[in-house]
Amino acid sequence: MRHWRPALARAALALLLCTSGWHVAQAQTPPEAGKQPFTLEVVAPAPLNDFVRKHAELQRFQALDDLTPQELERLLATAPDNIRRLLGTQGYFAPRVQVQLLPANQGDVPPVVQVTVEPGARTQVTKVAIGLQGDVRDNPDSAEQRTALREEWALPVGEPFTQAAWDTAKNQALRSLANRVYPRARITNSLADIDPERHEAHLNVDLDSGPAYAFGDITIEGAQRYDADMA
Repeated sequence: MRHWRPALARAALALLLCTSGWHVAQAQTPPEAGKQPFTLEVVAPAPLNDFVRKHAELQRFQALDDLTPQELERLLATAPDNIRRLLGTQGYFAPRVQVQLLPANQGDVPPVVQVTVEPGARTQVTKVAIGLQGDVRDNPDSAEQRTALREEWALPVGEPFTQAAWDTAKNQALRSLANRVYPRARITNSLADIDPERHEAHLNVDLDSGPAYAFGDITIEGAQRYDADMA
């Protein structure tokens, strides 16, 4: 009896190691070639559902037929943060995002990654501050241009904040300043201060016009080589 128990223990241990090794091998086995690893389903109000489906990092991995279960698990873990950042570009800074993997109903059908989004209230612009530096700030001849920069600002108070609208407004203001007598105008500072709890955006942008440029006297040289009738 004293010799039977160690032998039995060794046999049981060998069986356990063999079984464990089989499970590890199964977990590391790559998916079947050519098989879609998952399909993406987005549950969100329109048009955010299409926006998330198109731009979420998840969608780039749907066509990878060599995506392992471990890689998919890591992808699902990082997906909520990626989707929250996307929603922030559309003015939603306090959304609820849930990502879950729904098993396939049939063996040849890929599982479904379901993304559920409750966007919450959209952030509105509540304050705009446009600072001017350089010649345009004090030049009396630029008074009309100063007024136009503020009155024609493309993302005024009351409008929903989006990253695209914010970028467009800044670039439009810069072009408006540079198109006249300030070709060296530049943006020296810009900040969109977001309060996600109050759903408010305070916009600050500083523009430096640089010096004013103007055409001087026009001088034509070399005209003596041509007849006066050709001038």
